[in-house]
Amino acid sequence: MSDTRIFLNKLFGEKPNDQYVLLWTLPAKLSSWHRNTEDAVSNIERITGQDVYFGVGLSAIDRGPSVRCPANDVSGITCLWADIDWADRVHKKPGLAPDPGVAMGIITDLPLRPTVIVNSGHGYQCYWCFKEPWMFESNEDREKAIRFAMQRVPLDAVVIGFKSNAEIDEAIQRMNRALAEIA
Repeated sequence: MSDTRIFLNKLFGEKPNDQYVLLWTLPAKLSSWHRNTEDAVSNIERITGQDVYFGVGLSAIDRGPSVRCPANDVSGITCLWADIDWADRVHKKPGLAPDPGVAMGIITDLPLRPTVIVNSGHGYQCYWCFKEPWMFESNEDREKAIRFAMQRVPLDAVVIGFKSNAEIDEAIQRMNRALAEIA
């Protein structure tokens, strides 16, 4: 079984069958929407000459090839996540971990070990998978999820490299963010 298949199954294998997972490519900036991880993996295997990313939030509908899911339309999440970058040619923001060892030390010191850690080449993406997806019935549910995420200790790692609480809030609230390059 490929690493991509294992990864997507870990994050999205328990999602409801009627929910979509976003794949997004660069430089084409094209979206594709998948109800199951096998279709997503097959699509990734066919893509050439593009970087492939995924959206962390689920979508209730296929939004077409030129749209990503707006944060206020995310229908659920399957995990909490944090992006812990280190300073390099890609990430120049002040306050980042100086190197991969320090970034991993931050992760190791967290009281709850991530379910999955992905080395993006410029940082670590950490995912704490839920036993079952957290589906949102309303905007209030979505806001509750944001408040919950902001209170969880592992997301303290997100603070590294942000200049203000507003930037932290914005990063957590963008549930539609395509985080990891997976191909």
